[in-house]
Amino acid sequence: MMLAIAAVLLTSVVLLLAFLIFLKHETNSDISITSPIEYADYLRAEKIYKSVTDSDTSDSGVLEMAADSVIKRIVEIEKRDAIVFFSAVGCTGCDEQYPYFKKVAKEYKGRYMFLMNKCQMGNQKFQKERFLYIDVFPKTIVFKDGKECKRFSNPIEMEDWLKEKGEQY
Repeated sequence: MMLAIAAVLLTSVVLLLAFLIFLKHETNSDISITSPIEYADYLRAEKIYKSVTDSDTSDSGVLEMAADSVIKRIVEIEKRDAIVFFSAVGCTGCDEQYPYFKKVAKEYKGRYMFLMNKCQMGNQKFQKERFLYIDVFPKTIVFKDGKECKRFSNPIEMEDWLKEKGEQY
């Protein structure tokens, strides 16, 4: 009896490991899936990102490759309401999410200034010396009246938040 239970447990563990290896191979990324729900959310987001077309992003008005000094001037000195997409060179998640950010920028054009900042990944000393510390890429930050008011891990969360806020923001 105990041997049968041990065999079932061992088989379950082996199948789970095989499934996780399959996921890693299929997604070709370094994501760490902790639950089936998290994996389903990942697949849903991936499908949304892949559905964005060129017409969705044309004339989005995003100021691309904005340097830290430009962002700081727009946010702190001019006190303009802005949303900044921080990405890193070589970040596949950033490249996947950026077209969706541009699509949202097109929808909310005129209410916010949309900017994109791309920098080197992995230079922690540089990151700590920036006027904004970005711990993980991609990161989207909303600024209102010269102050940071919200951070997001992806543009889908940002869009949901903007819709929820409506005309308040």
